[in-house]
Amino acid sequence: MGRGVRRRTSGLRQEKGRRAEELPGAGEGNGGTRGCANGEPLEVIGRIGGGPTFRRSRRRSAPLPAAQVGTSGVYCAMGAAMTRLGALRRRLARAMGMARETDGRSRRVVAAIECILNQNARDKGAAAFPALNLEVLRLCKEYEVGVLQLPCPEMTFLGFGRERPPGKSIRDALDVDEGRKCCRKISIEIVDRLQEYVRQGYQILAILGGNPDSPGCAVHAGQHGLLATSGVFMRELQDQLRERNLEVPFRGIRDCDPSMMAEDIRWLEGVFSEGLR
Repeated sequence: MGRGVRRRTSGLRQEKGRRAEELPGAGEGNGGTRGCANGEPLEVIGRIGGGPTFRRSRRRSAPLPAAQVGTSGVYCAMGAAMTRLGALRRRLARAMGMARETDGRSRRVVAAIECILNQNARDKGAAAFPALNLEVLRLCKEYEVGVLQLPCPEMTFLGFGRERPPGKSIRDALDVDEGRKCCRKISIEIVDRLQEYVRQGYQILAILGGNPDSPGCAVHAGQHGLLATSGVFMRELQDQLRERNLEVPFRGIRDCDPSMMAEDIRWLEGVFSEGLR
């Protein structure tokens, strides 16, 4: 008897609370549904003493107008709108032949020499940062630009320690037939990759080189391209790009001097922002 009274009292309390939030058009018969405060339907599963007993319905109902369901219903309506938007985006993606319907890539790429992302690759005494150039990475993150890392030509040809005869500079050791051949091989592999990006509709925004005295990666630009004083690798890379009719701007990131680096960062931000207009 006591249990029945409690069930009846609970049913009446539930009925009283639900009536305050009852929505127009809600069914009350057995098996019917009724709206609740958060827009989820309630199902009438029986009546105790004339009052209906509810549970959350497993059946989905159409999204309710925000004006009817209150604050919680606003989120319900927003969720339904986002679902419809997602469906529209998927149909558009299929129409455009995109490989993945939820692909979030920007299709914007910059190619950067290895030591911009890894200062440990530099020759002894040449590192400007403990690990990497955060200013360049900050811009890439802000403007959603991916980074293609270029192998270090000095390490590739001479090894990590830049082994060479005593008294011979790294540039002299690299700027020989075999050194240029090594840089050309790297360049061909890089340009193969860049060309494929272009074929797939990507933007190659820039080639980022190094400091003015870098044997392999210095960038000294003239009116018609890189000058002979530019790094061996950068010159070979430019030649390979031009053979494929790919015109990409080169810029040295001169972290050896704060004022020059600030100028280079401003230039890079201009390139990144220009590509968004």
